[in-house]
Amino acid sequence: MSWERLGVRWLAYGETTFLFQADSAAEDVSGDATADELALMKKHAEYFAELFNLGKVVLYGPVRSSAGAFGIAILEVEIEAQAMEIAQNDPSVVGGLNRFDMAPIRVSAARARG
Repeated sequence: MSWERLGVRWLAYGETTFLFQADSAAEDVSGDATADELALMKKHAEYFAELFNLGKVVLYGPVRSSAGAFGIAILEVEIEAQAMEIAQNDPSVVGGLNRFDMAPIRVSAARARG
């Protein structure tokens, strides 16, 4: 059965929407960040705030789950290479503090936050 038959319409921008997930590159994350790590995380936050202001990030922030803490962002870009460039230029990735995973999202529906 197709999604269209179920009344779901794929949004045109769905093929340029990506999930970015940042995980600590450290094997053991004790929660005791060094001054250098805190500085990298500040740059990481500023980087995503700027991307948000430019309209390339829909939402971003830390996630605290029973499996541990990580960060996510939903990226809206013109082509996949732009999403990879954003991820690879994240100061926390460049600095070796975080590694990332990226996956395309086929957007079924979205709601504006009001």
